[in-house]
Amino acid sequence: MGRRWSVGWLVITIAVLGMWSPQGVSAQDPLTQSYTTSDGRLTVSYPETWGATEFFGVMLSNDAVLLETFDFETLPDDVFLLIIAGGPINELIDFGGNGTFEEDVLAFAQDEADDTFSEYVGPKIEEFGGNAAYRTIGQSGGQEAIYMYIDLGSGNMLEVVVFANEGVIQQYGKTIEAVVLSAQYHAPAEPVVSGSVIWQQMERFDYEDFAPIGSVVVGPDDMIYVAGYYSGINVYDAEGDLQEVIGDTQLTNRWSGYAEDFAVAPDGTLWVVDANQHVTHMEPNGEILHSWGELGQDSGEFGEYSPGQIEVMPDGRVVIQDRQDSEEFYTMTRIQIWDEEGTLLNEFVPQPSGPNSTITGYADIEMGPDGTLYIAGDYEIWRMDLDTGTVSQVRLDPIMSSYAYIDSFAVSSAGHLIVASSEGGFYWFDAQGNYISQYGQEQVLEDYDSDAPRFMDGEFYSPRGMAVLSNGHVVVSDYNYTWWQVVVFTFEE
Repeated sequence: MGRRWSVGWLVITIAVLGMWSPQGVSAQDPLTQSYTTSDGRLTVSYPETWGATEFFGVMLSNDAVLLETFDFETLPDDVFLLIIAGGPINELIDFGGNGTFEEDVLAFAQDEADDTFSEYVGPKIEEFGGNAAYRTIGQSGGQEAIYMYIDLGSGNMLEVVVFANEGVIQQYGKTIEAVVLSAQYHAPAEPVVSGSVIWQQMERFDYEDFAPIGSVVVGPDDMIYVAGYYSGINVYDAEGDLQEVIGDTQLTNRWSGYAEDFAVAPDGTLWVVDANQHVTHMEPNGEILHSWGELGQDSGEFGEYSPGQIEVMPDGRVVIQDRQDSEEFYTMTRIQIWDEEGTLLNEFVPQPSGPNSTITGYADIEMGPDGTLYIAGDYEIWRMDLDTGTVSQVRLDPIMSSYAYIDSFAVSSAGHLIVASSEGGFYWFDAQGNYISQYGQEQVLEDYDSDAPRFMDGEFYSPRGMAVLSNGHVVVSDYNYTWWQVVVFTFEE
């Protein structure tokens, strides 16, 4: 994938120290299989008879069916569950410390043991694979368990968790230990943070005035369209001068008064969707050309709180993302393709391969310059061929935190991807997913009940909309409940 790394493979390599099993246990099974997480950061080897899947790192078991059903309430007598995660210390433990293994991890391990185990030994520091490690052995929910934190240096560590019924960990101990020793954590490159603001507009947030908390679209003529709250769409030129305001008559949904999403067609007309099953095709002056939509799950209908996203293909066809509410999360159910008069032409249910079988979250869609549709879930971006409905994952270099989700993203005219992280900052990848640069940081609010401060240059709180001008400059709409901003910035390689 052409990744650029600041450090090479960090591998746990040294003799087995008998931490998992007593003397006399049978020899380990050969490790003939390997599993790599979708972000490319962690690879683990394991026996052919085991199963592996992605879950907070790599989750393994000697019962592959268990990983398919995720029924972990009661483990069978001879079955164990092993989870290995790798990453920066302050990501894995989320302790709020300085990311130091000696102090922060020990304090976290002690708190975790007190909260988790009814009886335990540890945590204590010992050597494992040539690295310092904290290990806690105890009982949790009637099962034996081992928690282990292994220092990889450079602020990174492995977190290892094993659960099983009494005696199982000892029975498989040598093989479990060999699997942990095989873990290879691939540290990401040091970030290249550079860029500058071209122009910025910032005002106090006012629900009765313009507040840009919706989508941002760049038209064919590089005009910038920003959806407001109860105030229609503001249209700016590339220099930031307001050109016009498109009325809000059709821009309503069940919670607020802004477009759920909109798109500008090649002929300059606008397509608007809201979450009340409305699709509206209109002239820039507000004249309605076409409108349709009804609630349902049949072909051509939209689920509750849908449609969520809309894009226009180069030939004028309209792509709409339909989503359905579930008890746990919004899950994207299908992509619908329509002509401009409201005739359904085709629809697809994305079926990605790999560790995730569905694309979940408030999925975002963007149209690439070649007519390829890009779909973002919470953590991944996929390409969809709109002729066949097939999808393939864009393997982004793992520069973002593995716990950050995708707030929004955009595709440039060169096919490059600009991704806004939930933990602040914008990341620039080429069309193959190789990391180029990043810009910006999260604005941290200390008190949500009081007025938030103004944005400093490069600060972002909750970027809701993003688009890319023809010259590569990035347009972002953002707000922190007290102030809103529309910013145009540029990356610097």
